[in-house]
Amino acid sequence: MTLVVDDGGLLSIECGSASFKLRLLSAEDFPPIQPIEGSTVSLPVGEFSETIDQVARSASRDETRPHLTGILLSVDGDKLRSVATDSYRLAVRTTKIDPPVSERIEANVPARALQEASRIAEGSDTVKITLARTSDLV
Repeated sequence: MTLVVDDGGLLSIECGSASFKLRLLSAEDFPPIQPIEGSTVSLPVGEFSETIDQVARSASRDETRPHLTGILLSVDGDKLRSVATDSYRLAVRTTKIDPPVSERIEANVPARALQEASRIAEGSDTVKITLARTSDLV
């Protein structure tokens, strides 16, 4: 297989009799990724996955009401409360965290993103969730 990138941002891929050309996007077209600084919550993967599986079922799939497609993660002291609703069903789960967090933080995170994070984390021991209050990043 041969991969060649020319100066015009075109990637040429050749393998045997097949050849393809793909236009690349410049890295300058994307904003830089800022480091996330905030309170970090660590949970065992199994507990995180159970929480997300239980609560995500009640999150709305209706994209016209985006605030209901998320899971509200609320951290207060030694508790992580996860809440989701589609306006007909409500799911709430409180999970004990250790060590406790000094400040109260809330973030409405898309349920699909948390489900994907749960799936990706299956091979590790713990999940670290960092909630950054000032930059609206999770």
